[in-house]
This record gives sequence, structure tokens and C-alpha cells, in this order.
Amino acid sequence: MPVRAARTSVLIAVLAVLFSLFLGVFSASAQPRSPRPAGSGAPSSQTVTATKPSGVAPRLIGGVSGCYGQTDQPHPSSHVNGTVNVVARTVCPAADYVSVNQYRSRWYGWQGWGSGSNAAYGRATANAAGGCSSGDTYTYLAESYHEASGVGYAYTSNSRRFTCT
Repeated sequence: MPVRAARTSVLIAVLAVLFSLFLGVFSASAQPRSPRPAGSGAPSSQTVTATKPSGVAPRLIGGVSGCYGQTDQPHPSSHVNGTVNVVARTVCPAADYVSVNQYRSRWYGWQGWGSGSNAAYGRATANAAGGCSSGDTYTYLAESYHEASGVGYAYTSNSRRFTCT
């Protein structure tokens, strides 16, 4: 009888550990995040003092002048009615990559609201778009990952609260 009780206790403990791991994986995946290369720490980037038309300072990639990543402010689209857009770009005389994820703030946390990515030489631009119903007021957040091959990478973000028209 004591052997059976011990086996039952071990089985319950193993099931409890598996259940907690299962919950941990799914609760962590709900957080917005940008893709990070394996083994990366904090991005090696600096803020550039020059500003672009969006009023947001770009991030220097790898400390190389002329190589930067930038995420503009989310805004109502001027091209497609009923959508909110954000544009992100990576600029460097190298093979460039950019990915952007857009979110909107809800009572329960950040809701994914569009994403996009692109690769090109010299300048890569990506757009993320989501719906925007007239009268809705939300805070929108955009997070971007920028990479210039052989140079480095950087992360940028931008946010804005507005009412859709």
C-alpha cells in the first residue's frame, strides 16, 4: 500500500508541473514582442539626433552613420478608409530587413492589430494595417525590428492615441 500511495503522489506532482508549464507557455505568448535573433541581448544601437517628418528620432544600427531603423506613428490611413496604418523602415547600404507589429490597447492588454515585413537592398519599408471604425478611440502601439546584413540590428517603437473618423 505505501508504494501505491508514493506512485500516486509522484504522478500528481508530475501532472502539476506539466500543467504549470503549459499555462506559462500560453500566458507568455500573449505579450507583444518583436522577433529577436537567437542569443541576442540588448540591441547595439544609439539614438540619432536628426528627426524625420514623423517627429521620431531613428535608431542608428551598429553605430554606422547612414544605417538606421525607424517606426512612424500609427495613424488613420489616408489611402484606405476605415484603417489605421503604421510604416517602419530600415535604411543602410546593405541587405536590409524590417518587420513591424501593430497593437491596440484594450482593457485586457495589447491586441494584435496588423503586421508586415519586407527585405530589400538599401531601404526596406514595411506597413501594418488594421481596422478603424468611426468614433473608436484607442492607443495604438507599433514595434519594429530592423536588420542590416553585416552591420547590426535595432528595435524601434512608437505609439499614438486617436479617435477614428
